[in-house]
Amino acid sequence: MRKQEKNAQYLVDVDAGAEPDGTADRVAVLPPHLPMARGLGIGQRVAKRDRGRRRRPETRERASSQWHPFGWSCDESRGAGSVAACGCWRGDTTDTYHCAGFTGASLFCPTMAAATLRSVLRRNSLLPLFETRRLGHLLFFSSSVDPAAAVGGTISPDPHFMVKYLVNSCGFSPSEATKFSKPLAHLRSTEKPDAVLNFMRSQGFDGAGIRKVISLRPIYLCCNVEKTLAPKFQFLRDLGLSESDIVDAILKNHGILGLDVHRSFVPQLEMWGSLLGSKELVLKHLTRTGRFFGSSIEKTLHRNLKFLTDECGIPEERVSRVLRSHPQLITQKPESLRALVARADELGMPRLSRTFVRKLNVLRMVSKESFEAKVELMRSFGWSESEFSCAVRKAPSFLGLSIDKLRKKMEFFVNVVGYTPSFIASRSQLLQYSMQKRGIPRFRIMEMLKLKGLWRGQVKFTYIIKLSDAKFMVRFVLPHKENVPGLLDILRVADAL
Repeated sequence: MRKQEKNAQYLVDVDAGAEPDGTADRVAVLPPHLPMARGLGIGQRVAKRDRGRRRRPETRERASSQWHPFGWSCDESRGAGSVAACGCWRGDTTDTYHCAGFTGASLFCPTMAAATLRSVLRRNSLLPLFETRRLGHLLFFSSSVDPAAAVGGTISPDPHFMVKYLVNSCGFSPSEATKFSKPLAHLRSTEKPDAVLNFMRSQGFDGAGIRKVISLRPIYLCCNVEKTLAPKFQFLRDLGLSESDIVDAILKNHGILGLDVHRSFVPQLEMWGSLLGSKELVLKHLTRTGRFFGSSIEKTLHRNLKFLTDECGIPEERVSRVLRSHPQLITQKPESLRALVARADELGMPRLSRTFVRKLNVLRMVSKESFEAKVELMRSFGWSESEFSCAVRKAPSFLGLSIDKLRKKMEFFVNVVGYTPSFIASRSQLLQYSMQKRGIPRFRIMEMLKLKGLWRGQVKFTYIIKLSDAKFMVRFVLPHKENVPGLLDILRVADAL
């Protein structure tokens, strides 16, 4: 305990003489009995050579210089205007230095002294003795500029203050704020976050929109508004997007905020314009399609296009036709696209088929886990592996159904309509239609007509379910509405679902 008190007493304020405004300089001095204090000369002036130590030749003649924590650059003999190695420069007086926005009448750079002292205390386990708050008060010199005024915004020595900031300023829950504050742990001021939040609100973002953007990448709160954010918003306005369109574009493609306008943004616009065929379609996807922008042109887009056209042998016009509605096919990682094509090959889909790219996009929207779960479900109904592959080749869109919906459709066709599982596998298009709006109401209508003797089953139900609503109405409902009044009621109930 005595040793700790001995160490603590050396962290003192040294009155260097009152300034005209009544303030005094403060200097933090380490105890000279500590090894690092003797070795670094912290809080001391170097007035003689460091005996027994090797010195750089360029520093020997500077033995009479004032001490600087990061070298010998702040040399008294250089005069006003000299620049230090750390970025400090000599002021108009012989003993004034400027560093990182601070000016002091001290004999050394306050910012560098603070950094060095903290580093030394940390290495020697002295930080428990001196609270960070007190160190900040002692090390930033008060003779000219107040630290809070120099930094701007609200400053806090609490390393967790961003958690409270995200809760109070953005509306995150405490658990969310704790998670999203991790990339912001280096911040000690709310100056930049305040500027970013104010700017986003002025551009039409509401609280939910701001939370979504920050949750996707919290480091956006560290952006420079004037140099980083404002130019991108102006560029989007110049493209003809309204305020609400810009908000939608960033919510769908937040990576825009991290792109350089001229090196990345413009080249991507030009490439997508050539692929999709129109600027309007590009802007439509920008505001409506997630993960549309942000992929590397060289590493992702070009490689995927080259793979589909050169290695898979798919004509460019077929690829372009699918990309007009589903550009995400080529924005995924190249290895993911190759795995997708491999899965299509396993299902027996011919690459030269006119529908191959479209079916490939359907497979893209089905995760491997979901795909395997559907294989197991259809196996439980009696499908063989070859029947499953056949069904996917004919109508892969049924893979997009949830397990529950797919089970109910199979039960309807097997238990109600009376089809065998093998028959359904050979006509898997049946699984594409809505049961509530088309399958069930049309089957009930045909059963009522059959009961009245108005339909003898000449037309198969597989044909009836494929008819458009207008054709079904003209052929099977309107001619019999007088004899069977309840037909229109069945359709009205289905339409209300």
